[in-house]
Amino acid sequence: MSLKIYCAGPVGPEHWRATIVKPALLQISAQEIATMLATEEDFHWPIRLGAIFRRFDYVGPYFIDPTLSEAADDYMLISAIEEADVIFAYLPTKAENTRWGIELGYAAALQKRIWVSTPSADERHSTLSGSLLVNLSTKVTLEASDPATALWTFLQQEGAFCQSPLELLFWKQLRRLDAGWVTQYPVKPYALDFALPACKLAIELDGHEFHKTKEQRTHDARKDRFLSKRGWTVLRFTGTEVYSDTKRCVAEVQDLMQRVKNSPDPAPLRLLPS
Repeated sequence: MSLKIYCAGPVGPEHWRATIVKPALLQISAQEIATMLATEEDFHWPIRLGAIFRRFDYVGPYFIDPTLSEAADDYMLISAIEEADVIFAYLPTKAENTRWGIELGYAAALQKRIWVSTPSADERHSTLSGSLLVNLSTKVTLEASDPATALWTFLQQEGAFCQSPLELLFWKQLRRLDAGWVTQYPVKPYALDFALPACKLAIELDGHEFHKTKEQRTHDARKDRFLSKRGWTVLRFTGTEVYSDTKRCVAEVQDLMQRVKNSPDPAPLRLLPS
């Protein structure tokens, strides 16, 4: 099930949301609204499936035709926040609009996860100081140069890119080792389950469902050779190993991290199967 994301703050055709979602998807015409109002008793903003990073769903808000009444706009805003799994806000300046405060306050009352980012720690302090947000227990803050980077980082920290319960279980332990670890890191034509790009260290998890056939094992071997030729060190764990003792697997990763970082040889380390 895809994560549903609401982006709080002022809405406009030139706003920062357009760096995350295609501008054409951020607008709803008066004709679209009239059609939906005529066919749905409980009208909600549309959900743009896979509109964020081609994976996560966007639930609002939208740049709406100004002929729509403010009351209808407010109703749809509330409905979209209720629909969302996560509320994300990027606040590049001091509160130029009170709307984001209302949105985040309502989201907090619903115990929604709230992610707030600003360009710098100083900017965050001046924006949030003295506001309701300081005391929101569901709020997580982050410093980032642009909204797309901020949201991508939040999603990485959350493990939202993990593709199975096995990966998510492993990620919750792995992320404590080094902030540089990322999930589903692209090394075309492949994607690595977990990667520490600075050290060219990769971890692959071999769950039984997707790694049990001869063809799948051949694919894994080709992938490992491809990565090795490009300087990557690959460590594989079976699903049984991870489910049986996740901490032991992560401890093995930690040991490998030290060996890679301390190795004077830039060539990838040769590893025995786990």
